Amino acid sequence: MEKIEKIVRQKLSSYRKDYRDKLDFNLKLLGSFIEKPITYDHVFDRFEDLDRILGKLVEIAVPIEEDQFLKELEPIEDAKSMLSRAYVAGLDTSYRRNPEKFIYPFLYVSTAYFVTGPALEKPLTGIKSAFYFLDEVYDPSLTDIQIRLRMERYIKENEAKVVRLIVSQVKETPEKKIIIFDEAFSPFFLSGAHRDLLKLHNQVLNEKFQTLISNGFTPVAVYETLNHSFSKFLILNYYCKPKGKKCESCTGTYCEKYSVPDKFLIEVFILKSGKKEFCRTCLLHFLSNLRRDYVSSEDMEIIGFYLSLRKGEIVRVEFPRAILKRRDAVEFIHKIIVTSSIQGAGYPYVLNKTHEMARKRADEMKRRIELLISDVAEKIYPYGVFTAKQLAKRRRGV
Repeated sequence: MEKIEKIVRQKLSSYRKDYRDKLDFNLKLLGSFIEKPITYDHVFDRFEDLDRILGKLVEIAVPIEEDQFLKELEPIEDAKSMLSRAYVAGLDTSYRRNPEKFIYPFLYVSTAYFVTGPALEKPLTGIKSAFYFLDEVYDPSLTDIQIRLRMERYIKENEAKVVRLIVSQVKETPEKKIIIFDEAFSPFFLSGAHRDLLKLHNQVLNEKFQTLISNGFTPVAVYETLNHSFSKFLILNYYCKPKGKKCESCTGTYCEKYSVPDKFLIEVFILKSGKKEFCRTCLLHFLSNLRRDYVSSEDMEIIGFYLSLRKGEIVRVEFPRAILKRRDAVEFIHKIIVTSSIQGAGYPYVLNKTHEMARKRADEMKRRIELLISDVAEKIYPYGVFTAKQLAKRRRGV
């Protein structure tokens, strides 16, 4: 163990110095942005082939607002008052598959929802589940990507049913309505994935946006991420471009080499600025060909901001650009996420509830389904499902 500890200490010390150097570098670039901001309206004019750059960088977070980089939320009591007057819904999905050595493929999907609102005596809450077995999950005539697409559709269909259920329950109310998802809208995480998966994600997202926006809802994604999109934007515009470096001929891949996770950069900048918790960054357009190529208008592209919660936690908040057409929409989102996170002891309350409900149900049902299939198969099918050792582990909860 002493040898392992020595290796770990040496490596972490080296990583720490490298990280601090990168962070200082990015903080200087952020200072340059604040002095002379370059925003979405100008970034297209600065590069001859932005499509090729985006293909290389996956996504960059381009500022939309110019006045301030950090925007504080005051007073907090106004935000709490707004929370009591709005309908706030949370939605989260968990799914479980059969274990690797289990010869009967299955998929269990669990989508939980939790809705609060001024006309509700108690929260509207529940779980919608779906179970798929054997050839519904695995067909030997299909390729691996076709099988994955089939299961992704099952998962998305279950979530879409819950979205429609929530809409049907509160769409006639005059109050403001927001639905918060514990997932990324931006498809940056699908970089390198099969094109059909990317197409499916965007198609489902477009349908979700259209359903919610047309019924008066504000769809919002809130999640933690180590994405580098804003850091890449700073390097691209305040280090590479002023010095004449071109992405097309770049062999040093400066963006990848010197970028840091946005959440760390923003967390340190907030501390150095002496700002309070609950402040957000200026609006950012999460610019990516992974989204741009699948929307009919700019209204369906993804924008948002980074938000500081308690204990220095930084989350990324996303929503469709069409929401900007609504009066005070960004302020509304800012206030609801902050007050819901206070209610939820550091993270939006409705997401805490739905995550717990969906995960607990999925874990419980996975174990029960495995044992049920095993018991039935022993009676009507000549082949075993688990070994005695595997069954003993499951019954003991190992």
